[in-house]
Amino acid sequence: MEYKFINRYGNEILFIKEGDTFEMKGGDHYRYLYNVDDEGNFLNYNAIDPSGGPFISVGLDMEYIDNDLKGLVIESIERNDEEGKIILKTKLI
Repeated sequence: MEYKFINRYGNEILFIKEGDTFEMKGGDHYRYLYNVDDEGNFLNYNAIDPSGGPFISVGLDMEYIDNDLKGLVIESIERNDEEGKIILKTKLI
């Protein structure tokens, strides 16, 4: 199932649901917030912010995207650069 979010610039951001994950598509520029350890090694992503929004972070209830998704909370954000995918893993609370 697809959910569409129109950001403040009028761009469409798609959230494609497959099981307990969403693939996020759309936008032309993304800013990532992430953690690193004391040696500078990547640990995980905390948030993703496409130009114009929406700001998506771990712990966000997907109700922000669509009321039908209430209770699905983002558990992790993953990026697959080879496939050009952004994956949001969720859990039901």
